[in-house]
Formats: sequence, structure tokens, C-alpha cells
Amino acid sequence: MNKGKCYFCGKEFAKSTIERHFLCCKQRQEYLQKISESKNLTPKEVFILNIYPPHLKSLYWLYIMVDANATLKDLDKFLRDVWVECCGHLSEFKIGDVLYQENPDPDYLSLCYMTGKSVKTMKEKLKNILSEKLIFDYEYDFGSTTHLKIKVIKKDVLPQEKKIIILARNLPPIYSCSYCDKKASYFCYHCGNFICNECIKKHSSTHSDYVEEIANGLANSPRNGVCGYGFQDNSHKEKKYLPTL
Repeated sequence: MNKGKCYFCGKEFAKSTIERHFLCCKQRQEYLQKISESKNLTPKEVFILNIYPPHLKSLYWLYIMVDANATLKDLDKFLRDVWVECCGHLSEFKIGDVLYQENPDPDYLSLCYMTGKSVKTMKEKLKNILSEKLIFDYEYDFGSTTHLKIKVIKKDVLPQEKKIIILARNLPPIYSCSYCDKKASYFCYHCGNFICNECIKKHSSTHSDYVEEIANGLANSPRNGVCGYGFQDNSHKEKKYLPTL
């Protein structure tokens, strides 16, 4: 089972224990005290969320702390920055029987009205729609869809310096090359093979018609290999969501 890292102490834990760890992590408690004192922050309502793809939940997962006054659009932007954005596809949240989209299409709104469905915008604040233990859905790209589950682990009152802070994240999964069992660096979404640095040349020579589409390699994301999503250096985007230690 894939491990992950606590973004406060830097230690690695199994998915089964990471949640229990960061809720009582000493370095996290010191961080909260530090930002409260140095920045004179007033404690506010926050949600702790676990985000994962239902079919790969042991491999890819995120734990974040988000300001209850943040909107679904803020959460959508975070997911795009860190995990799913490739070509600016549409996305939506589903909470209960309500769909939340950035700019609902008028024709779609009419269809939903006729079928009794409800559609709202992502401008809704989290504090008005989330509650502890709630599990809801997120989808990015309605063609080659990446489906995520989001679980509200806890509601708390804590000092928060940013709208969203990453608490913990899975380490990049290690895949074996489909040809030689060495560590893979690439994934071909045409033939479904994982490929190492040595076998990529052989694979490229026999699949020269689409080799450019796999050249970016593996990504630490549940969207890996979908719609050409490959290794992308999102460190500059992820950095703005990290705790300032």
C-alpha cells in the first residue's frame, strides 16, 4: 500500500495511519501556535477534508484544511492546480441532489428544471453546504472524466493563514515496467503499458505515430495518462498551498 507524507513533520506514514497522525502532529500544533502569535490570527471555522479517487483510493489521496468561508470555486481551483488540470475542461461538484458548476449552461439549467434537478454555481461558501462526515463528489472533464470523492473528516476552529493548506499527500506510486519490471517512468495511454527509461526507446520505435503523447511520463495524480496528462511540474502551484513553516 502506498505511503504518504505529513507536510508538517515530513515523516512518512501509511494511508491507514496518516489521518490519526496529523490530527495530533506536534509540529502541526507548533505551526498553528506560531502563525497565531506571529500573524495575530483569530481562530476561524475550518474543514479538514480527505480527497481521493474511489477506484484508486489507496494510491492517490490528499488531506487538506480549508477555510469554511472559502467557496466551491476555491476548492475547484485547488484541485485543478494540484491534481487534474490539463486542457481547461469543465468540472462540477455533486452534493446530495444538487450540482454545482462554475457557469451553468442555460439549456442545461432548463433541462434540469424539467427533470426536477437542481443546479447552482460554485460561488456557494463551504460553511453553508458542508457538515462533518459528509461525502460528496467532484468530476473534472465530462468526456474523459476524473472522478473524486471528498469526505469531511472534521470541522474545527483554528488559526488559518491561507484559504487552503495541504496537510498530507500520497508519495508518487511506483509502477513496474511492462517489459522488464524495472521502475517505470512513462505510461502509454494508447496501449496501457508502463515503461522504464531504457525500454522507452524500443517502445518509441514501434509506436512512433504517437510517441510524443507519452513523452511527459508519469504524474502523481489520479488523472495520470488521461487526456495526455503526464508529468507536470506543479511544484510552483502546490507551493502556495503549503504551510509556511
